[in-house]
Amino acid sequence: MSEFGFAATTPVRSLEDVLVEERESRNRLFGVVDVEQARVSGYLPASVVRANAADPDPPQSEAFSFVLTGVRDRDSPEDQTESPGEVDGKAIPPNGCLGQAREQVYGTNSSMMPFVLAPNLRKEAWFAAQQDPRVRGADEEWKQCMAARGFSRNSVWDDNDQFLDTPEPERPTELERQMAVADAECNNSVGYVQAYYKVLVELENVVIEKNQLALTEERQAIEASLTRANELAKDN
Repeated sequence: MSEFGFAATTPVRSLEDVLVEERESRNRLFGVVDVEQARVSGYLPASVVRANAADPDPPQSEAFSFVLTGVRDRDSPEDQTESPGEVDGKAIPPNGCLGQAREQVYGTNSSMMPFVLAPNLRKEAWFAAQQDPRVRGADEEWKQCMAARGFSRNSVWDDNDQFLDTPEPERPTELERQMAVADAECNNSVGYVQAYYKVLVELENVVIEKNQLALTEERQAIEASLTRANELAKDN
């Protein structure tokens, strides 16, 4: 990016922002479980509430985005094999500077993630766990608990569409907070997280055992990419 006159670094995020996101990434893995967070942010991630209250980041210029990704507004974001254009007579790499970085680290400038086996297997186990009778039983207990609190919901994983019509900066509403708190308290009282996690670990162990060789090969490829990335970082 610096070769095209743009700063190559991004603003450093505050430690508090990082901790908020880390906390909620754990607390919302199996639905809403953090009662105190639900009282504050409802169904919105705490990081979104913080971002809405903060000063917005300055918008990126079209030239910056073009150099970064190789794509202009309204262009198709397909993978490129040739330079998409020039800036001040200097050719932009295919898929921009991000594409060049991916080429150096992964051996391809494609925006498609090259390592998908482990995430796909985890997703397979994740959705299979939802259908397990033990998890469905906990889900039914949660549904009954929510009904007793005055909320009609079919599943822990139901979308909360009723709140989407409210502009995000005006959320969470009082009703949203009340429902999210009930959601978390019911989740905790019926032991939904414990039931889901137990089944998920069982299923993940099965798919790991079945795909051990392929997972080992993918891990080796990831480690090789990390080695190349470290070497590039030292050079720069």
